[in-house]
Amino acid sequence: MVLSIFLSVAFMAFVFYFRNSMTIKASQPIFLYCLLLGSALMACGILTLSFDESYGWDEQALSSACMSTPWLLFLGFIIIYCGLFTKLWRINKVLQFRRRKVEIKHVAGPFAILTLSVVVVLTCWTALDHYSWVRKEVNTETGETYGRCTSKNTMVYATVIGVLMSISMIMTFFMSWKTKD
Repeated sequence: MVLSIFLSVAFMAFVFYFRNSMTIKASQPIFLYCLLLGSALMACGILTLSFDESYGWDEQALSSACMSTPWLLFLGFIIIYCGLFTKLWRINKVLQFRRRKVEIKHVAGPFAILTLSVVVVLTCWTALDHYSWVRKEVNTETGETYGRCTSKNTMVYATVIGVLMSISMIMTFFMSWKTKD
């Protein structure tokens, strides 16, 4: 996880440093940044899952970590797949119209709509049914317990976000198939 975050930041610096080279320009740096940002967010989402009371965190801090986990994982995923889709769509448009310059604003609509949709669902989840840390006792004789993140309507929010994630994957797969030739 730390290696993933480090490599994402290192490659962001690499892309920035060599942004004027023809290879990086041809790779569309803005979309490389999207892929690297998404992977860094997803790696940070793993970090928030790795804590419990043994690290000195209280219930409120653990509840905050619980709620930040879906934000990091789902936004990271959407940014990666929407970035790939947008990059492929732009390539496809360039190949169709060889003389016309295709700017990012011409292909950013689906990226913006899907990302905004996920942000709206996550905001509703955070505001209406906060994900919180709960420790439950498994065995009263031994005192064995386990802690986990929970909310009343987790499946509803996760299903809606899962559908949005599936849409982004299907769009990306379709565009990669369409652009392959």
